Amino acid sequence: MSQPAYESATCQTSLVLLLRGLWNLDDPNALRKLIWRRFHTKLRIATEKDDEPGDFITVSFPDFFLQLDRFLFHILAVPEPFFNDREAIAAQMDELRLCQAVLEHEAYVCITLVNYPEEVDADEAARMLGKMTAALGGSAATLAVASPLLEQVRVWDRNISRALRSEHPLTALMETPPSKVPVVPGDAGDVDLLAATVEARRRWSQFANAFAEKHPDQIFAVKAAFQDGEFTEHMWIRVFKIEDEYLQGVLDNDPVHLRKYARGLRVRLRVKALSDWMYTDGERLVGGFTNQPLDKAREARLARSRAAATWTSTSPPISPVH
Repeated sequence: MSQPAYESATCQTSLVLLLRGLWNLDDPNALRKLIWRRFHTKLRIATEKDDEPGDFITVSFPDFFLQLDRFLFHILAVPEPFFNDREAIAAQMDELRLCQAVLEHEAYVCITLVNYPEEVDADEAARMLGKMTAALGGSAATLAVASPLLEQVRVWDRNISRALRSEHPLTALMETPPSKVPVVPGDAGDVDLLAATVEARRRWSQFANAFAEKHPDQIFAVKAAFQDGEFTEHMWIRVFKIEDEYLQGVLDNDPVHLRKYARGLRVRLRVKALSDWMYTDGERLVGGFTNQPLDKAREARLARSRAAATWTSTSPPISPVH
């Protein structure tokens, strides 16, 4: 296939989708249907000797070249992990869902915008790259999106999809939290964390008294440990009733490993089982005793992990455009 006739610039910024496995990307019709659904544009399947102008897709698996509205993408679909050492990279991730996505992905798709018209500025090119990545990431197989340029990974969810379709997708990607509800590891023997839990339990009456006089716009929540097999996770519960030594509420987190629990599940537990509490008072947050020791432990883990691994991937060099 010949080089597009228009004068073009080059953009080697890439975004990478981390996947459980490749969906039927060896079938060009699958991509054609996806582009039609997302962009309402019909692509023709081109051949090496095809010089016909217009939007097209050409496939020589694992390489795809896709031209849409004069933007030329190289799409590389690889049935192996993106990172050479998933364990080392995951050790740098201080968010359990993000860590899990890095460890569990078995394939990746790298999307690179290689050519675009010279009258298009870099911001518009980045927006088109973001939109294409959001379109390809709509599969249930998508676990996360990575930016090699920024050395950032984000768990795939609606917030990330929305960020990629924004006016400044790379900036939005950086500003979006790694996960919708962060889940961080904790050390059960951490002295500061244990002291924070003791303080929360000692001051329980402060929470109970505020709850008794609560306003409709206030949020009251407690944190408690839940166990499923070998896994234990401390999750927040929105409280709607307190009865003597017991409280009732609904889980306000999606667990990472606990299969028998889910966000929205109604629970009843003893007050003495809580590990933290907090409530809102206007713009002020009261409680949250474990936040500071968790942040302190997080910074220590990150300092150790930064020295232990580098951001490398198995991604082969970009193929030339023929």
